[in-house]
Amino acid sequence: MKKNAYALGTLIALTQVLAADQAPVVLESSVLKEPTSVITPSISPVQDGCGFTFSADFIWWKSQLAGTTYAGTGVQDGNVNVPSFTNPKKGRLTTPNYNFQPGFKLGASYDTSHDGWDLAATWTWLNGDENRNHLDSKPQLGESMTGVTVTPVTGALATVPVLKASSEYEQRFNVLDLELGRNFFISHRIALRPFGGLKTAWITEDLLLHFTTTGNSALLGSQTYRINQHRHQHMWGLGMRGGINSVWQFNNNWGVYGDFAATALWSDFHVRVKDKYTNATTGAEFKDAHTGVTITQVNMVFEAGMGLTYMTWFSNDQYQFKFKAGWEEQVWLNFNNFTGLNQSGNLTLQGLTLMASLGF
Repeated sequence: MKKNAYALGTLIALTQVLAADQAPVVLESSVLKEPTSVITPSISPVQDGCGFTFSADFIWWKSQLAGTTYAGTGVQDGNVNVPSFTNPKKGRLTTPNYNFQPGFKLGASYDTSHDGWDLAATWTWLNGDENRNHLDSKPQLGESMTGVTVTPVTGALATVPVLKASSEYEQRFNVLDLELGRNFFISHRIALRPFGGLKTAWITEDLLLHFTTTGNSALLGSQTYRINQHRHQHMWGLGMRGGINSVWQFNNNWGVYGDFAATALWSDFHVRVKDKYTNATTGAEFKDAHTGVTITQVNMVFEAGMGLTYMTWFSNDQYQFKFKAGWEEQVWLNFNNFTGLNQSGNLTLQGLTLMASLGF
């Protein structure tokens, strides 16, 4: 009897356990809630500070506009100097000189203390001096080294042989970036700052081309002319910009940074063209072209930078000093509208950047 009672009790207990395993689990709430623990701890530049950071950059950049080749030797022109049946000797193509120029960046940011978000603004200024370049040719009757090609506004190649060709190029580069970002750790030594915002730009470029003809041209006859071509381009743009800043820390002070950003920039180009011919003997002048065009398009802009960074704190961690040294590159796609029809070129910038900032 006792054995049967014990077996019955065991069976009832086992049945209750199995029934409990099959019972549905009821959650307290089916609504997704914000996590109460810190997942990606934000980085504050200083302790108990005002949240402001100011920076100044010295930049030594080269700005180069593709599609601006303006003359070249080693080209048959089919005129008196270079008969069409003559094989030309090896020549070279010539573009304006694009030299490294000094400029600066000025930046300011504010830590909003809302989940580590910050607001930042940076102004980039690069106004280079005139870059000059020239190409001399010494044609002799019947020789094949004298062909030089002139690129008029239509983009076609005019076969006007010239004695001399020179260029002057000047650019005024102003860009303002506005960002909303968050700086946080993803590991003990790696920090990321994704951001989004706006980019606006004011960029003006002038290209002056000067030629002296040989006086043996099928187009200009036996007269020698001085040809002056002026290409002017002014762009204003506004667009959405996003990217990420990253730092890999070796220790508390030293690290390697890598930055990337991309912008879809709505751009408004105003292009003016003036071509003037002057008779070297009589001084008579006439204009071959005097026109302009307004072009509205979206240009993609890509930015990248990498280098070393150093940071230190002082006065009970209430102030932070940071120094960065690296190399930056930018590509502005389809930026050259000088040559007009069916021709374009990218604007590229690259060079050294040295930055110092103070946070408090």
